[in-house]
Amino acid sequence: MKFARRFRARLVFDLEELAWLGCKAVILSLPPHENFRHAQMLLSQGLDVYLQKPMADSVHEAEELHRLAILHNRILMGGSDWAYRPDIMKAKALISQGYIGEPHYLHAQFCSVQNIGGWRNDIFEDMGDHVVSAVRVLMGTPQSITLKRQSQSCGQMYFEGDRWLAETRLSWDAPRGQVPEIIVEGAKGVVHLDASSQRKIHCYRSGVASNSIWPFFKRHGDQPFSHEVIACNGMHSYKRKLLDFLMAVETRTPDGSFEVDLENFRMRHDAMAPLMPRTSLSSAG
Repeated sequence: MKFARRFRARLVFDLEELAWLGCKAVILSLPPHENFRHAQMLLSQGLDVYLQKPMADSVHEAEELHRLAILHNRILMGGSDWAYRPDIMKAKALISQGYIGEPHYLHAQFCSVQNIGGWRNDIFEDMGDHVVSAVRVLMGTPQSITLKRQSQSCGQMYFEGDRWLAETRLSWDAPRGQVPEIIVEGAKGVVHLDASSQRKIHCYRSGVASNSIWPFFKRHGDQPFSHEVIACNGMHSYKRKLLDFLMAVETRTPDGSFEVDLENFRMRHDAMAPLMPRTSLSSAG
């Protein structure tokens, strides 16, 4: 509501209203298969556009939206917002500062309870962009991504980098419980992003161990470890990204985040390709 008052936002159900309202930007909240045709039209009309994820049905459509944004000098942003989470941003800063040494292993459980219906019919399409985003921020750009599906609501994504590995589990119907959401292991310690909060990170470098990261301590024998809890400040990731979009619209500051969102989308889409049903082509004649 604060954003709505500050930026004089209006809720619109009919996109034809935008012309006579004199809008400069649009935040679309549509099923993904509707994103491309509406964003294409709005960008061509000279409006800035924020798209919910996944931004399109195909890489070709996403790349076409990017081309239109550049052609018409418009701001385009995708809704994959995990890189904006306070705990991920703080963990990234700590890792960049060498707090746990060079990161070489990430383990994550991306679990949530969803009412599976409407367009939410595949765990990788719904959560995949977020997972790719989180792994790229914390570990770097992967050299390969492999997907394994147990069902439409449960699967794994495996990442391999130059000198690191990441194993992630995605589920709609597995309760979080005490399962850690993200653990990053480095040469000198571990950062543990707690599933119950985006406002704190548990760091282990030299005292009290935790059952959730026992493999790290097992590998490092009887070395002493300390446990430190670090606060993570900042607004919720979705609000932060919306604010960035609105500020870019207001100041006409070029926004480069869509290139990152597009690359995340492209990586997830390419990794899903082997899981998609093959279409047999009959040769002519």
